[in-house]
Amino acid sequence: MVEEAGLIRALDMSSSFVKELAQQLSQLSDRVDRWLARKHLWPYEERALQTMRQFTENLRREIVKLAAEEVYGIIVFLGGTGVGKSSLLNALAGEQIAPVSAQRPTTRQVIAYVHEALPAQILPPSILENLVRHNNDALRNKVLVDAPDIDSRETKNYHRLRGILPDADIILYVGSPEKYHDQIGWELFREFSRHKAFAFVLNRWDECWNREKTGKPPDQDWLEDLNREGYDQPLLFRTSARYWMEKREAELPSGDQFPHLRRWLEAELGEKELLVIRQTNLEGLVKDLKDLAMALADSVNVSPEEVWSAWQNVMERDIGEFLIRSQTFLTEQREYLERFLRQEANRRIDGWLAPLLNRLQGGLLSKLLLPAPKSESYTSTYILDLVNDLTKRLREDYLRNYGEDLKIRLLTAANERGIPIVVLEDSLEGVAATDWLRFWKEQAQGGLQNSLETLWQPAGWKGRIRSVAQLLPGRLCWLAGLAGLGVLMYRMFLATAPYSPGLWDVLYFLMPFFLAEALSYALVYTLSPKSWQAVAFTVNERISQLARDNFTRTYKQVLDKVFGQLHDETQQLHQLIASSEQLLQRLKERREEIEEVLRLYRT
Repeated sequence: MVEEAGLIRALDMSSSFVKELAQQLSQLSDRVDRWLARKHLWPYEERALQTMRQFTENLRREIVKLAAEEVYGIIVFLGGTGVGKSSLLNALAGEQIAPVSAQRPTTRQVIAYVHEALPAQILPPSILENLVRHNNDALRNKVLVDAPDIDSRETKNYHRLRGILPDADIILYVGSPEKYHDQIGWELFREFSRHKAFAFVLNRWDECWNREKTGKPPDQDWLEDLNREGYDQPLLFRTSARYWMEKREAELPSGDQFPHLRRWLEAELGEKELLVIRQTNLEGLVKDLKDLAMALADSVNVSPEEVWSAWQNVMERDIGEFLIRSQTFLTEQREYLERFLRQEANRRIDGWLAPLLNRLQGGLLSKLLLPAPKSESYTSTYILDLVNDLTKRLREDYLRNYGEDLKIRLLTAANERGIPIVVLEDSLEGVAATDWLRFWKEQAQGGLQNSLETLWQPAGWKGRIRSVAQLLPGRLCWLAGLAGLGVLMYRMFLATAPYSPGLWDVLYFLMPFFLAEALSYALVYTLSPKSWQAVAFTVNERISQLARDNFTRTYKQVLDKVFGQLHDETQQLHQLIASSEQLLQRLKERREEIEEVLRLYRT
């Protein structure tokens, strides 16, 4: 009575914990569902996603079990054809409730041996196919399930079995001397032993006992295999269920442990043990979920910095190729460039001599009577014509499929850095449709415009002298002329010797005037840039910078957007991992370690 009262108090105290646990499991399941429902940019392995979906189903199963007022355990008999699962169930029931025959496979349907007081609505649908009710109170809170054979040739039986195992609290792996380590059964064991309690039955023990000792006994061999799988003291029962089913106990071989198996099921698996088993199973399930979420998060292990560096290399190569073509074009246009620079040098010099010389440089006397064009409009027209000629040439052999080719190069570079092509393909598709003829035209036009402006900026000693000397034309001539006129006036009115002016005295004004204008113009003109190489160099430098800036603005935005989406995906996974860790910590705080229960799990 004391023990029973203690158990009741323990169950009452655990009820709030069970509700809290169910709530945390529901929140965790919702997190998994939300992550699975979102559109994934990263191509996760479908098998991993399917496993994640299976975890949500398993979590819901556990929530349903926790919501039930009854504390019960589902014990599924797992084994191959002919190992005696049905015989074992019949022996435990004391009557034939499962068909037994030499026909293979024997077990095609699911048979659940359920106490009449246990409501069917709290049981999982996977075991409701064929319920056999009983009134054995020793098995009141235990449901014994005879599952389809694992090696059935009928595929639907195997899938039915896989649908039952997640609902199991304990899996009773039944083997025979010939079939205790077959491939299918061992694969299922390895898969489900991560988060399920396992006990083992070596049936047909009489065959092990009576046969000639020619090798290692099957029970010893099986125990050693289980030790290698991480079971320190696996719970293994040796029995001959057929003898017990046929009431032939007097003929039993030595070492039969069927009574131990019955006592374990009926007496040793109490409500306390079943609660600990359910909690331990849940711990393993949540841990597996956390490990899978961590593996999925780690699979998105790419560095945006590395990808951007690779993309910059691709862009630099493209810019370099364009500059080579631009340089070739400017070389062909060097005479045209130098003539333009000479005219530009004249236009940028103040004074009355520059427009006259500019017309004379044109080679047509008829233009002497025409007004000189404005520098800004002439320069803009010149630049536009030059750029049109350049892009017209590039349109045919370079820019025809440029966008698609660039997209492929960028995808390849990203793929080499660990980003699958599908992650970036859609984002780059829209950029590939850019009007690249217009793009490069803008870069060339901006480069030429900026280059010509830069050429006339004060730079180096020549530029600084030119910027000062630029003030001389149109001003120095008048100063020189007035100085000459002053000398003439001095000789006429202030000199001691009498002086009579003549016609040639006008040269005192005109000669300094014209000579100062010519010298100041020649100085500024000489210091002005007139070399096409200077233009080509600055043009390429500016095109390179402009193209780099525009490439960066366009493709960095694409990359940032993609990595932002990937960050959201992995952030959800990390939140899921954190929730799993909190739940595991809560389970650890409430863990009760029972030695007999620990034997059912890997260490």
